[in-house]
Amino acid sequence: AMEAALGQKFQVLLSESTGDIVDAVDYLKDHKSGRSSFVAKGWIHEEGSVNTSEVSNREEVIALLEDVVKVPSSHKDEIRHFLKGVAVVQDVRSALKLRPEFPGWSFVTLEGDTLSSDGILTGGASEGADSGLLRRKREIKELSQKREEWAGKLSLASAYLKKLEGQLENLEEELEKAKREKSEKEILIAGLSKDLERAEAELKNAQTAVDRQTQEVDKIDANLSKLNEDLNVLRESLQEMREKRLTLETQVAELDEELSSSKKGIGDLQADVSRLGAESASKRQEAQGLKAQLEMLDRSLGEVRSELEKMSEETVKNSESMSQNQILIEEKRVELDQCIYKAEQLQASYAQNRDDFEKVLRGSRELETFVSQGMKAIHDHQNRLSEFQIKIEQFKMKKQYLLDQMSEKYMVDLHEVAPSYRDSEGDRKLIEDEVKQLKEKISRIGEVNLSAIQEYEELIGRYQFLSQQFEDLTESKEQLRKVIERINRICSKRFKETFDQVNDRFMKVFPVLFGGGEARLILVEDEEKGEMGIDIVAKPPGKKSQNVGLLSGGEKALTAVALIFSIFLVKPSPFCLLDEVDAPLDDANVFRFNDLVKEMAKRSQIIIVTHNKHT
Repeated sequence: AMEAALGQKFQVLLSESTGDIVDAVDYLKDHKSGRSSFVAKGWIHEEGSVNTSEVSNREEVIALLEDVVKVPSSHKDEIRHFLKGVAVVQDVRSALKLRPEFPGWSFVTLEGDTLSSDGILTGGASEGADSGLLRRKREIKELSQKREEWAGKLSLASAYLKKLEGQLENLEEELEKAKREKSEKEILIAGLSKDLERAEAELKNAQTAVDRQTQEVDKIDANLSKLNEDLNVLRESLQEMREKRLTLETQVAELDEELSSSKKGIGDLQADVSRLGAESASKRQEAQGLKAQLEMLDRSLGEVRSELEKMSEETVKNSESMSQNQILIEEKRVELDQCIYKAEQLQASYAQNRDDFEKVLRGSRELETFVSQGMKAIHDHQNRLSEFQIKIEQFKMKKQYLLDQMSEKYMVDLHEVAPSYRDSEGDRKLIEDEVKQLKEKISRIGEVNLSAIQEYEELIGRYQFLSQQFEDLTESKEQLRKVIERINRICSKRFKETFDQVNDRFMKVFPVLFGGGEARLILVEDEEKGEMGIDIVAKPPGKKSQNVGLLSGGEKALTAVALIFSIFLVKPSPFCLLDEVDAPLDDANVFRFNDLVKEMAKRSQIIIVTHNKHT
């Protein structure tokens, strides 16, 4: 009400001095900054008192303006001068009713309607906001408060947006990292798959080689078992010879006792010396013959044993000639049996002639001499037997050495496997053929790979390690697949939301540019490639719906502009650069294009490169 009552006076500036007012007026003139009204202190004086009681007592008057406005004491006179003679009434009708009674007064309503003392009634309202100074100050104050409030909200929103941008950057980095890791893992999986396939092939080959060598080793074990059986047979033969040697030693001891008893009867035999001389000579010859045969038998036994030792060594060292050695062993075994038989015959003959020899000893000193020579021969025989025993021990040592060699080289204990082959004498020919075949196979195989088991274990360990790596990679691949699916799902969801928003805007912008018609965006999927695409279906005014590819050049340009601006409305950008997009347009379309550009310029900066004078 006060602002309406004062009118232009409400904007008068008050000053303490006239000089300041003059300076202010000069400044406004020099800078062409507009016009303003000024009042200096002391310029306005009270012209006289006005009778206010009659006006204030009227029922239509709410209050006098000078009574309700508080003014500072420094400019009290000036402000009261402006407020004097103004009454606040309820409405315009009350003002019109009071004016004839109080012609020098001005009236103002609470709504801002005024009736001046000159009879000018000012009132009404506009659609826009009131442009009064007080209202503007109040609005400025309210807007300042709202600005601070919205500034705080904007700060929070900016911080939240910055946080979201940081999270988005992190997600993009994680996505790129996941893609790189996926590529690396796929390459690693491919390499490891090849390594695994190669390891499996090597493992399979190694397993086949191990199985084949195991079979060959089993056959060799069988062959060695047979050889052990032959050695056991030789061992039994040697044991028999050893028993026979003990028998001979016993007989020698008996001869010693008989010799002692024979010495007692030497005197009785002196008389028969002459008679038995001839017999002694013949018996001596027979004894020499027996001695020679015994020596020959010893030599034969030594030769047989030497040959047996050589054959045993050759059997182990030269497995290829084992069949021939088997035959030789059999032949030597027959010879040994013959020698033993001869020895038994000689022993029997020796026993038979022993009585005759005793008779000769009882009858002649020459027989004593013969007995001494016989004792010497027996002593020599004992020495030979000792040598024979030493050779037997040497044979034992060699045999043990061969057993150790077979155990170390072929990992076979002949003592354990020999009993299972003791009853195979009937299949000797079959076994010899099998041994021959085994020898040929062994020669083809070459050296036995004793490290095959260790290599097999290493391959098994490598296979287990690669299997674990493959499982880990499979698990990582599955996790990456889930992450990619989640990212694709989120991207698809966001794309669908953005697509729907752009499509909605496009359906609204298209009719604005074309002055009617309709258009829409359609998602299409390529079944062969499995990819998504977008088709634009447009229907300009007066035409049927058709693909954008069937439109004219101008229609295509307007459709493209509609799509671009639709995207800008969904995802605003700081500026937009358009390069001669209006070239295909006619004048009518250019004007509609210009209107839309002006509307878009309110949201973003538009840069247009054009040759059209209307743009």
